[in-house]
Amino acid sequence: MRPAWASMGCGQVDVPAVQARLWAAWTDQGLSCLSWTAAGTSAADVFGSAHPPELAIPEPYGGTLRAYLAGQSVDPTSLPIDPVGTPFQRRVWDALRRIARGEVRSYAAVANEIGSPR
Repeated sequence: MRPAWASMGCGQVDVPAVQARLWAAWTDQGLSCLSWTAAGTSAADVFGSAHPPELAIPEPYGGTLRAYLAGQSVDPTSLPIDPVGTPFQRRVWDALRRIARGEVRSYAAVANEIGSPR
C-alpha cells in the first residue's frame, strides 16, 4: 500500500464560516485524501514533512468542492478518486459515497451494507 502522501499535489480550501480548512491530495487517477483541519493548519501538519507539493486544487476537484461547501447542488461522488486504505476502509468509503446528500446512515447500517456487522 502506498503512503497517503505519495500524491501529485495537495491544496486547501478555507471555510471561514466554521473556522476550518479542507485539505485535498490527488494523484493522476483522482482524489487520494480529504482531511478536515482547524483553520491555519499547514500541509506538513496534515501530511507530514514529506508532503506533496502544495498547489492550487486542480479542476474538476477545486470547483466541485467549493460549490459543495457553498451549498450548491453538485455531486462530489462523480469525481474520480484514488483512495489510500485497507480493503475494509475502501469498502466503507464506497458505501459512504452511495449515501445521498442530506441522508443519514448509522454506523450499524453502513457496517451491515458492507457485510461487516461488527
